Amino acid sequence: MNKTKKAVLVFASGSLVAGCSVLQPKVDLEKLPPTAAGVDAEYVIDNTNPGFYADGEWKSSSVSKGYVGVDYLAGEPGSGEKTATWNLNIIKQYDVFARWTSHSNRGTNVKYVIHHLNDQDLLTKTVVEVDQRQFGGKWFKLGTFRMSTLTGRVTVSDNSDGYVIADALMFKEVEEALTYDADNDGVFDAWELENGLDPTNALDAEVDTDKDGLTNLQEFLALTNPLDADSDGDGLTDGYEVSAGFDPMTADSDQDADGDGYTNYQEYLAGTDSRDPQSVLPDNAVLVTWKPPTTRTDGSVLAPEEIEYYELQYVKALPADMSAGEVISDDGSTDFVVYGPNVSKSTSTSGYLGDYYTVLPAGAGESVAIWHINDIAIGGEYLLSALWTSHPNRAKNATYILEYLNDSGNVEKITFSVDQTSGGGQWQKLGSFIPYSSEITITLSNEADGYVIADAVKLKASSSMIKETVRIDSNSEESYVVSGLSEGTWSIQIRAVDSNGQSSEFSEEKVVTID
Repeated sequence: MNKTKKAVLVFASGSLVAGCSVLQPKVDLEKLPPTAAGVDAEYVIDNTNPGFYADGEWKSSSVSKGYVGVDYLAGEPGSGEKTATWNLNIIKQYDVFARWTSHSNRGTNVKYVIHHLNDQDLLTKTVVEVDQRQFGGKWFKLGTFRMSTLTGRVTVSDNSDGYVIADALMFKEVEEALTYDADNDGVFDAWELENGLDPTNALDAEVDTDKDGLTNLQEFLALTNPLDADSDGDGLTDGYEVSAGFDPMTADSDQDADGDGYTNYQEYLAGTDSRDPQSVLPDNAVLVTWKPPTTRTDGSVLAPEEIEYYELQYVKALPADMSAGEVISDDGSTDFVVYGPNVSKSTSTSGYLGDYYTVLPAGAGESVAIWHINDIAIGGEYLLSALWTSHPNRAKNATYILEYLNDSGNVEKITFSVDQTSGGGQWQKLGSFIPYSSEITITLSNEADGYVIADAVKLKASSSMIKETVRIDSNSEESYVVSGLSEGTWSIQIRAVDSNGQSSEFSEEKVVTID
Protein backbone atom coordinates (compact mmCIF):
# COMPACT_ATOMS: atom_id res chain seq x y z
CA MET A 1 0.00 0.00 0.00
CA ASN A 2 1.29 3.46 -0.86
CA LYS A 3 1.76 5.85 1.98
CA THR A 4 0.32 8.83 0.08
CA LYS A 5 -2.75 9.84 -1.89
CA LYS A 6 -2.49 13.43 -3.09
CA ALA A 7 -4.96 16.18 -3.95
CA VAL A 8 -4.83 19.97 -4.21
CA LEU A 9 -7.30 22.23 -2.40
CA VAL A 10 -8.48 25.37 -4.14
CA PHE A 11 -6.75 27.94 -1.94
CA ALA A 12 -3.61 25.97 -1.31
CA SER A 13 -1.44 23.20 -2.55
CA GLY A 14 -2.07 20.30 -0.26
CA SER A 15 -2.26 16.57 -0.06
CA LEU A 16 -4.41 13.74 1.19
CA VAL A 17 -2.37 10.96 2.68
CA ALA A 18 -4.01 7.59 3.15
CA GLY A 19 -2.67 5.00 4.59
CA CYS A 20 7.84 2.47 22.77
CA SER A 21 10.14 4.19 24.74
CA VAL A 22 11.31 4.44 28.39
CA LEU A 23 11.42 7.94 29.84
CA GLN A 24 15.00 9.04 30.47
CA PRO A 25 15.49 11.89 32.98
CA LYS A 26 16.71 15.08 31.38
CA VAL A 27 18.25 16.10 34.72
CA ASP A 28 21.94 15.28 34.97
CA LEU A 29 22.04 14.45 38.64
CA GLU A 30 25.80 14.99 38.68
CA LYS A 31 25.21 18.61 37.69
CA LEU A 32 22.78 19.39 40.50
CA PRO A 33 24.15 21.69 43.23
CA PRO A 34 26.08 19.74 45.89
CA THR A 35 23.82 18.63 48.70
CA ALA A 36 25.89 20.66 51.16
CA ALA A 37 25.93 23.78 49.01
CA GLY A 38 24.54 26.65 51.05
CA VAL A 39 24.88 30.36 51.56
CA ASP A 40 26.50 32.39 54.30
CA ALA A 41 23.89 33.07 56.96
CA GLU A 42 23.45 35.07 60.15
CA TYR A 43 21.41 33.59 62.99
CA VAL A 44 19.85 36.06 65.43
CA ILE A 45 18.43 34.69 68.68
CA ASP A 46 16.29 37.20 70.58
CA ASN A 47 15.19 36.94 74.20
CA THR A 48 11.74 35.84 72.94
CA ASN A 49 13.19 33.07 70.73
CA PRO A 50 12.68 29.45 71.81
CA GLY A 51 16.47 29.09 71.78
CA PHE A 52 16.74 31.60 74.63
CA TYR A 53 16.55 30.55 78.28
CA ALA A 54 16.63 32.80 81.37
CA ASP A 55 17.18 31.62 84.95
CA GLY A 56 16.41 33.93 87.85
CA GLU A 57 14.54 37.18 88.12
CA TRP A 58 14.86 39.22 84.94
CA LYS A 59 12.62 42.17 84.13
CA SER A 60 11.20 42.92 80.69
CA SER A 61 11.91 46.46 79.48
CA SER A 62 11.77 48.63 76.39
CA VAL A 63 12.91 51.93 77.89
CA SER A 64 16.28 52.20 76.20
CA LYS A 65 16.31 52.05 72.43
CA GLY A 66 18.45 49.82 70.24
CA TYR A 67 17.11 46.42 71.24
CA VAL A 68 16.00 43.59 68.95
CA GLY A 69 12.43 42.39 68.93
CA VAL A 70 9.70 43.70 71.26
CA ASP A 71 11.76 44.13 74.45
CA TYR A 72 14.84 43.13 76.36
CA LEU A 73 15.43 41.63 79.82
CA ALA A 74 17.23 43.57 82.56
CA GLY A 75 18.80 42.01 85.64
CA GLU A 76 19.92 43.84 88.80
CA PRO A 77 23.50 43.40 89.95
CA GLY A 78 24.05 40.17 91.90
CA SER A 79 26.45 37.31 92.50
CA GLY A 80 25.69 35.29 89.34
CA GLU A 81 22.48 33.55 90.39
CA LYS A 82 20.65 35.01 87.36
CA THR A 83 21.75 33.62 84.01
CA ALA A 84 20.65 34.10 80.41
CA THR A 85 21.45 31.48 77.76
CA TRP A 86 21.19 31.68 73.98
CA ASN A 87 21.01 28.21 72.41
CA LEU A 88 21.84 28.00 68.73
CA ASN A 89 18.78 26.02 67.65
CA ILE A 90 19.07 25.75 63.86
CA ILE A 91 16.74 23.32 62.09
CA LYS A 92 17.94 22.12 58.72
CA GLN A 93 17.95 19.12 56.45
CA TYR A 94 21.08 16.97 56.68
CA ASP A 95 22.47 13.96 54.91
CA VAL A 96 23.84 11.82 57.75
CA PHE A 97 26.86 9.59 57.11
CA ALA A 98 28.67 7.15 59.38
CA ARG A 99 32.18 5.77 59.07
CA TRP A 100 33.87 2.74 60.56
CA THR A 101 36.65 0.27 59.96
CA SER A 102 35.71 -3.17 58.73
CA HIS A 103 36.83 -6.59 59.92
CA SER A 104 35.33 -10.05 60.04
CA ASN A 105 34.76 -9.69 63.79
CA ARG A 106 32.58 -6.61 63.40
CA GLY A 107 28.88 -6.62 64.13
CA THR A 108 26.45 -7.41 61.32
CA ASN A 109 23.57 -5.61 63.00
CA VAL A 110 25.01 -2.40 64.39
CA LYS A 111 22.19 0.03 65.11
CA TYR A 112 22.60 3.74 64.63
CA VAL A 113 19.79 5.73 66.27
CA ILE A 114 19.18 9.07 64.58
CA HIS A 115 17.34 11.63 66.73
CA HIS A 116 15.63 14.06 64.38
CA LEU A 117 12.47 16.07 63.79
CA ASN A 118 9.38 14.92 61.91
CA ASP A 119 7.24 17.02 59.54
CA GLN A 120 5.63 18.73 62.54
CA ASP A 121 9.08 19.52 64.05
CA LEU A 122 8.48 17.05 66.86
CA LEU A 123 11.42 15.04 68.12
CA THR A 124 11.49 11.46 66.88
CA LYS A 125 14.09 8.83 66.13
CA THR A 126 14.94 6.41 63.35
CA VAL A 127 17.03 3.25 63.72
CA VAL A 128 19.34 2.33 60.83
CA GLU A 129 20.99 -1.09 61.04
CA VAL A 130 24.29 -1.65 59.22
CA ASP A 131 26.82 -4.47 58.74
CA GLN A 132 30.19 -3.12 59.83
CA ARG A 133 32.00 -6.05 58.26
CA GLN A 134 31.52 -4.16 55.00
CA PHE A 135 32.08 -0.64 53.62
CA GLY A 136 34.90 0.16 56.02
CA GLY A 137 36.92 3.30 55.48
CA LYS A 138 34.11 5.00 53.55
CA TRP A 139 31.34 7.39 54.40
CA PHE A 140 28.11 5.37 54.52
CA LYS A 141 24.87 7.34 54.15
CA LEU A 142 22.35 6.56 56.89
CA GLY A 143 19.71 8.82 55.37
CA THR A 144 18.48 12.39 55.09
CA PHE A 145 16.88 13.88 58.18
CA ARG A 146 15.50 17.17 59.44
CA MET A 147 17.57 17.94 62.52
CA SER A 148 17.93 20.58 65.23
CA THR A 149 21.35 21.70 66.48
CA LEU A 150 19.94 21.43 70.01
CA THR A 151 18.39 17.98 69.87
CA GLY A 152 19.88 16.38 66.78
CA ARG A 153 22.25 13.56 67.54
CA VAL A 154 23.17 10.01 66.58
CA THR A 155 23.95 7.23 69.03
CA VAL A 156 25.29 3.73 68.70
CA SER A 157 25.60 1.03 71.40
CA ASP A 158 27.30 -2.29 71.88
CA ASN A 159 23.98 -4.12 71.34
CA SER A 160 25.29 -6.19 68.41
CA ASP A 161 26.56 -9.64 67.46
CA GLY A 162 30.15 -8.43 67.06
CA TYR A 163 32.51 -5.57 67.78
CA VAL A 164 30.95 -2.16 67.31
CA ILE A 165 33.17 0.57 65.91
CA ALA A 166 32.43 4.17 66.90
CA ASP A 167 34.59 6.31 64.64
CA ALA A 168 32.96 9.38 63.07
CA LEU A 169 29.69 10.92 61.89
CA MET A 170 29.29 13.55 59.19
CA PHE A 171 26.32 15.86 58.94
CA LYS A 172 26.13 17.32 55.45
CA GLU A 173 23.68 20.18 55.02
CA VAL A 174 21.14 19.77 52.23
CA GLU A 175 19.85 22.73 50.26
CA GLU A 176 16.17 22.26 51.18
CA ALA A 177 14.82 24.67 48.60
CA LEU A 178 16.14 22.42 45.85
CA THR A 179 16.15 18.87 47.13
CA TYR A 180 13.88 18.43 50.15
CA ASP A 181 11.25 15.75 49.50
CA ALA A 182 8.99 15.44 52.53
CA ASP A 183 6.76 12.69 51.11
CA ASN A 184 9.62 10.73 49.49
CA ASP A 185 7.82 10.53 46.14
CA GLY A 186 10.90 11.44 44.10
CA VAL A 187 9.72 15.00 43.44
CA PHE A 188 11.31 17.95 45.24
CA ASP A 189 8.93 19.90 47.48
CA ALA A 190 9.82 23.27 45.92
CA TRP A 191 8.80 21.93 42.47
CA GLU A 192 5.57 20.48 43.87
CA LEU A 193 4.63 23.78 45.50
CA GLU A 194 5.50 25.72 42.35
CA ASN A 195 3.15 23.52 40.31
CA GLY A 196 0.23 23.31 42.72
CA LEU A 197 0.97 19.82 44.08
CA ASP A 198 0.97 18.65 47.69
CA PRO A 199 4.51 18.01 49.01
CA THR A 200 3.06 15.84 51.79
CA ASN A 201 1.07 13.56 49.46
CA ALA A 202 3.19 10.94 47.69
CA LEU A 203 0.26 9.78 45.56
CA ASP A 204 0.26 12.89 43.36
CA ALA A 205 3.59 11.85 41.81
CA GLU A 206 1.75 9.20 39.78
CA VAL A 207 -1.07 11.53 38.68
CA ASP A 208 -1.12 12.89 35.12
CA THR A 209 -2.40 16.38 35.92
CA ASP A 210 -2.43 17.77 32.37
CA LYS A 211 -3.46 14.47 30.67
CA ASP A 212 -0.47 14.43 28.32
CA GLY A 213 0.62 10.85 29.01
CA LEU A 214 3.29 11.74 31.58
CA THR A 215 2.92 11.45 35.35
CA ASN A 216 3.95 14.37 37.52
CA LEU A 217 7.11 12.46 38.47
CA GLN A 218 7.93 11.95 34.79
CA GLU A 219 7.28 15.64 34.11
CA PHE A 220 9.68 16.51 36.96
CA LEU A 221 12.40 14.29 35.51
CA ALA A 222 11.84 15.56 31.95
CA LEU A 223 11.80 19.23 33.07
CA THR A 224 8.38 19.71 31.40
CA ASN A 225 5.38 21.66 32.66
CA PRO A 226 2.95 19.37 34.54
CA LEU A 227 0.16 21.90 33.95
CA ASP A 228 0.59 22.13 30.17
CA ALA A 229 0.13 19.06 27.94
CA ASP A 230 2.38 20.68 25.31
CA SER A 231 5.24 22.36 27.16
CA ASP A 232 7.01 23.63 24.05
CA GLY A 233 3.79 24.65 22.25
CA ASP A 234 4.56 22.78 19.03
CA GLY A 235 1.28 20.83 18.81
CA LEU A 236 2.76 17.55 20.07
CA THR A 237 1.87 16.39 23.57
CA ASP A 238 4.72 15.91 26.00
CA GLY A 239 3.92 12.21 26.38
CA TYR A 240 4.03 11.66 22.63
CA GLU A 241 7.35 13.49 22.29
CA VAL A 242 8.94 11.46 25.07
CA SER A 243 7.66 8.15 23.64
CA ALA A 244 8.90 9.13 20.16
CA GLY A 245 12.31 10.17 21.44
CA PHE A 246 11.78 13.91 20.78
CA ASP A 247 12.63 16.76 23.14
CA PRO A 248 9.37 17.94 24.78
CA MET A 249 11.00 21.30 25.55
CA THR A 250 12.06 22.02 21.95
CA ALA A 251 9.55 22.86 19.20
CA ASP A 252 10.24 20.19 16.58
CA SER A 253 6.82 19.38 15.12
CA ASP A 254 7.78 20.86 11.74
CA GLN A 255 10.77 18.53 11.37
CA ASP A 256 10.74 15.22 9.50
CA ALA A 257 12.49 12.73 11.77
CA ASP A 258 12.27 9.72 9.44
CA GLY A 259 12.76 11.58 6.16
CA ASP A 260 9.54 10.29 4.57
CA GLY A 261 8.31 13.71 3.44
CA TYR A 262 5.85 14.22 6.31
CA THR A 263 6.44 16.34 9.40
CA ASN A 264 6.48 14.97 12.92
CA TYR A 265 3.18 16.76 13.53
CA GLN A 266 1.53 15.15 10.50
CA GLU A 267 2.74 11.74 11.62
CA TYR A 268 1.41 12.49 15.12
CA LEU A 269 -2.03 13.29 13.67
CA ALA A 270 -1.94 10.26 11.40
CA GLY A 271 -0.94 7.88 14.19
CA THR A 272 2.07 6.68 12.19
CA ASP A 273 5.56 6.11 13.55
CA SER A 274 7.50 9.33 13.07
CA ARG A 275 10.76 7.36 13.34
CA ASP A 276 9.87 4.77 10.68
CA PRO A 277 9.53 5.84 7.01
CA GLN A 278 7.65 2.58 6.30
CA SER A 279 4.91 3.32 8.84
CA VAL A 280 1.62 4.03 7.04
CA LEU A 281 -1.91 5.21 7.75
CA PRO A 282 -4.73 2.68 8.13
CA ASP A 283 -6.65 2.08 4.90
CA ASN A 284 -9.68 3.95 6.26
CA ALA A 285 -7.89 7.20 7.18
CA VAL A 286 -6.90 10.31 5.23
CA LEU A 287 -4.36 12.97 6.20
CA VAL A 288 -5.47 16.37 4.89
CA THR A 289 -3.00 19.23 4.52
CA TRP A 290 -3.53 22.76 3.26
CA LYS A 291 -2.20 26.32 3.27
CA PRO A 292 -4.17 29.25 4.72
CA PRO A 293 -6.49 31.13 2.34
CA THR A 294 -5.71 34.81 1.75
CA THR A 295 -9.18 36.36 1.27
CA ARG A 296 -12.61 36.35 2.90
CA THR A 297 -15.88 35.82 1.04
CA ASP A 298 -16.29 39.62 0.78
CA GLY A 299 -12.92 39.89 -0.97
CA SER A 300 -11.05 41.47 1.96
CA VAL A 301 -7.55 40.29 2.80
CA LEU A 302 -7.37 37.51 5.39
CA ALA A 303 -3.98 37.37 7.12
CA PRO A 304 -2.86 34.07 8.68
CA GLU A 305 -2.75 35.59 12.18
CA GLU A 306 -6.41 36.63 11.84
CA ILE A 307 -7.62 33.04 11.39
CA GLU A 308 -9.40 31.77 14.52
CA TYR A 309 -10.11 28.24 13.29
CA TYR A 310 -10.79 26.09 10.24
CA GLU A 311 -13.92 24.17 9.27
CA LEU A 312 -13.33 20.88 7.53
CA GLN A 313 -16.29 19.19 5.81
CA TYR A 314 -16.33 15.73 4.30
CA VAL A 315 -19.09 13.51 2.93
CA LYS A 316 -19.26 10.20 1.19
CA ALA A 317 -20.45 10.19 -2.41
CA LEU A 318 -23.64 8.25 -3.09
CA PRO A 319 -23.06 4.63 -4.13
CA ALA A 320 -23.27 3.98 -7.87
CA ASP A 321 -26.29 1.69 -7.47
CA MET A 322 -28.37 4.42 -5.80
CA SER A 323 -30.34 5.76 -8.76
CA ALA A 324 -31.18 9.40 -8.05
CA GLY A 325 -30.00 8.90 -4.47
CA GLU A 326 -32.13 5.78 -3.78
CA VAL A 327 -31.44 2.21 -2.79
CA ILE A 328 -34.22 -0.39 -2.80
CA SER A 329 -34.04 -3.87 -1.29
CA ASP A 330 -36.88 -6.34 -1.73
CA ASP A 331 -37.33 -9.83 -0.33
CA GLY A 332 -35.55 -11.29 -3.34
CA SER A 333 -32.34 -9.27 -2.79
CA THR A 334 -29.14 -10.83 -1.51
CA ASP A 335 -29.15 -8.54 1.52
CA PHE A 336 -32.53 -9.95 2.68
CA VAL A 337 -32.85 -12.96 4.98
CA VAL A 338 -35.85 -14.53 6.71
CA TYR A 339 -36.15 -17.36 9.21
CA GLY A 340 -38.78 -18.99 11.42
CA PRO A 341 -41.60 -21.57 11.15
CA ASN A 342 -44.36 -21.39 8.54
CA VAL A 343 -42.76 -18.53 6.61
CA SER A 344 -43.92 -18.55 2.99
CA LYS A 345 -43.77 -16.69 -0.33
CA SER A 346 -46.92 -15.48 -2.05
CA THR A 347 -48.22 -13.66 -5.14
CA SER A 348 -51.93 -13.79 -4.32
CA THR A 349 -52.33 -10.11 -3.47
CA SER A 350 -51.17 -7.48 -5.96
CA GLY A 351 -48.98 -4.50 -5.21
CA TYR A 352 -45.70 -6.24 -4.40
CA LEU A 353 -42.22 -5.57 -5.80
CA GLY A 354 -40.26 -8.22 -7.67
CA ASP A 355 -41.44 -11.81 -8.11
CA TYR A 356 -43.25 -12.32 -4.78
CA TYR A 357 -43.68 -11.09 -1.22
CA THR A 358 -42.87 -12.92 2.04
CA VAL A 359 -45.58 -13.80 4.55
CA LEU A 360 -44.91 -14.21 8.31
CA PRO A 361 -47.92 -15.66 10.20
CA ALA A 362 -48.83 -13.97 13.49
CA GLY A 363 -46.78 -15.20 16.43
CA ALA A 364 -44.53 -14.19 19.32
CA GLY A 365 -41.47 -13.03 17.38
CA GLU A 366 -40.10 -16.44 16.42
CA SER A 367 -40.15 -15.52 12.72
CA VAL A 368 -38.04 -12.56 11.58
CA ALA A 369 -37.25 -10.83 8.26
CA ILE A 370 -34.03 -8.80 8.02
CA TRP A 371 -32.71 -6.30 5.45
CA HIS A 372 -28.98 -5.68 5.92
CA ILE A 373 -27.93 -2.72 3.74
CA ASN A 374 -24.28 -1.75 3.20
CA ASP A 375 -22.33 1.08 1.61
CA ILE A 376 -24.50 4.07 2.42
CA ALA A 377 -23.09 7.56 2.85
CA ILE A 378 -22.05 8.51 6.37
CA GLY A 379 -23.49 11.74 7.73
CA GLY A 380 -26.22 11.98 5.09
CA GLU A 381 -29.91 12.21 5.91
CA TYR A 382 -32.07 9.34 4.63
CA LEU A 383 -35.80 8.74 4.40
CA LEU A 384 -36.83 5.13 5.08
CA SER A 385 -39.98 3.78 3.35
CA ALA A 386 -41.58 0.32 3.22
CA LEU A 387 -43.82 -1.57 0.75
CA TRP A 388 -46.38 -4.29 1.53
CA THR A 389 -49.59 -5.75 0.17
CA SER A 390 -52.82 -5.07 2.05
CA HIS A 391 -55.67 -7.40 3.10
CA PRO A 392 -58.09 -7.52 6.06
CA ASN A 393 -56.10 -10.43 7.54
CA ARG A 394 -52.92 -8.35 7.77
CA ALA A 395 -51.39 -7.10 11.05
CA LYS A 396 -52.49 -3.73 12.35
CA ASN A 397 -49.30 -3.44 14.42
CA ALA A 398 -46.51 -4.69 12.17
CA THR A 399 -43.26 -3.24 13.59
CA TYR A 400 -40.16 -2.29 11.61
CA ILE A 401 -37.00 -1.77 13.72
CA LEU A 402 -34.18 0.32 12.23
CA GLU A 403 -30.67 0.00 13.74
CA TYR A 404 -27.73 2.25 12.86
CA LEU A 405 -24.72 3.98 14.42
CA ASN A 406 -25.39 7.55 15.61
CA ASP A 407 -22.93 10.47 15.82
CA SER A 408 -21.91 9.42 19.34
CA GLY A 409 -20.77 6.04 18.10
CA ASN A 410 -23.67 4.24 19.77
CA VAL A 411 -26.19 1.90 18.18
CA GLU A 412 -29.51 3.68 17.81
CA LYS A 413 -32.84 1.85 17.41
CA ILE A 414 -35.95 3.44 15.92
CA THR A 415 -39.27 1.58 15.92
CA PHE A 416 -42.01 2.19 13.30
CA SER A 417 -45.41 0.54 13.81
CA VAL A 418 -47.71 0.33 10.75
CA ASP A 419 -51.18 -0.97 9.87
CA GLN A 420 -50.77 -3.36 6.93
CA THR A 421 -54.51 -3.81 6.42
CA SER A 422 -54.30 -0.65 4.29
CA GLY A 423 -51.75 1.38 2.33
CA GLY A 424 -50.55 -1.59 0.30
CA GLY A 425 -49.04 -1.37 -3.16
CA GLN A 426 -47.35 1.99 -2.64
CA TRP A 427 -44.34 3.22 -0.72
CA GLN A 428 -45.20 4.30 2.81
CA LYS A 429 -42.84 6.69 4.61
CA LEU A 430 -41.57 5.40 7.96
CA GLY A 431 -39.14 8.16 9.03
CA SER A 432 -35.77 9.90 8.59
CA PHE A 433 -32.39 9.24 10.16
CA ILE A 434 -28.69 10.16 9.82
CA PRO A 435 -26.29 7.17 9.94
CA TYR A 436 -22.66 7.46 11.00
CA SER A 437 -21.60 4.09 9.67
CA SER A 438 -22.02 2.62 6.19
CA GLU A 439 -24.23 -0.26 7.38
CA ILE A 440 -27.80 -0.33 8.67
CA THR A 441 -30.21 -3.13 9.60
CA ILE A 442 -34.02 -3.22 9.31
CA THR A 443 -35.93 -6.05 11.00
CA LEU A 444 -39.60 -7.07 10.86
CA SER A 445 -40.90 -9.87 13.09
CA ASN A 446 -44.20 -11.76 13.35
CA GLU A 447 -44.91 -10.42 16.83
CA ALA A 448 -48.20 -8.93 15.69
CA ASP A 449 -51.99 -9.45 15.60
CA GLY A 450 -52.18 -10.68 11.98
CA TYR A 451 -50.16 -11.74 8.96
CA VAL A 452 -46.99 -9.64 8.54
CA ILE A 453 -45.84 -8.88 4.98
CA ALA A 454 -42.13 -8.42 4.31
CA ASP A 455 -41.80 -7.18 0.75
CA ALA A 456 -39.38 -4.25 0.25
CA VAL A 457 -37.72 -1.24 1.90
CA LYS A 458 -36.32 1.91 0.30
CA LEU A 459 -33.69 4.44 1.36
CA LYS A 460 -33.81 7.85 -0.30
CA ALA A 461 -30.98 10.30 0.30
CA SER A 462 -31.94 13.88 1.17
CA SER A 463 -31.54 16.30 -1.72
CA SER A 464 -29.00 18.19 0.43
CA MET A 465 -26.66 15.71 2.10
CA ILE A 466 -25.59 16.67 5.64
CA LYS A 467 -21.83 17.05 5.74
CA GLU A 468 -19.68 16.10 8.71
CA THR A 469 -18.10 19.31 10.00
CA VAL A 470 -14.95 19.39 12.14
CA ARG A 471 -13.59 22.50 13.86
CA ILE A 472 -9.79 22.67 13.79
CA ASP A 473 -7.64 25.12 15.79
CA SER A 474 -5.68 27.65 13.77
CA ASN A 475 -2.39 26.44 15.30
CA SER A 476 -2.88 22.98 13.83
CA GLU A 477 0.06 23.22 11.41
CA GLU A 478 -2.58 23.08 8.61
CA SER A 479 -3.03 19.31 8.96
CA TYR A 480 -5.81 17.02 10.09
CA VAL A 481 -6.57 13.28 9.97
CA VAL A 482 -10.01 12.06 8.96
CA SER A 483 -10.34 8.46 10.17
CA GLY A 484 -12.86 5.65 10.26
CA LEU A 485 -13.92 6.11 6.62
CA SER A 486 -15.70 3.25 4.89
CA GLU A 487 -14.88 2.08 1.39
CA GLY A 488 -16.01 4.41 -1.35
CA THR A 489 -15.45 7.92 -2.68
CA TRP A 490 -15.26 10.86 -0.28
CA SER A 491 -15.30 14.59 -0.98
CA ILE A 492 -13.45 17.05 1.27
CA GLN A 493 -13.61 20.84 1.63
CA ILE A 494 -12.15 23.34 4.07
CA ARG A 495 -12.45 27.02 4.88
CA ALA A 496 -10.97 29.49 7.40
CA VAL A 497 -12.97 31.56 9.94
CA ASP A 498 -11.72 34.70 11.71
CA SER A 499 -12.50 35.91 15.25
CA ASN A 500 -15.53 37.87 13.99
CA GLY A 501 -17.07 34.82 12.34
CA GLN A 502 -16.23 35.95 8.82
CA SER A 503 -14.92 33.16 6.64
CA SER A 504 -13.12 32.42 3.43
CA GLU A 505 -14.79 30.53 0.62
CA PHE A 506 -14.77 26.76 0.94
CA SER A 507 -12.00 25.14 -1.01
CA GLU A 508 -12.82 23.37 -4.24
CA GLU A 509 -14.35 20.01 -3.45
CA LYS A 510 -11.71 17.31 -3.79
CA VAL A 511 -12.25 13.58 -3.65
CA VAL A 512 -10.31 10.63 -2.31
CA THR A 513 -11.12 6.97 -2.77
CA ILE A 514 -10.87 4.49 0.09
CA ASP A 515 -10.35 0.98 -1.28
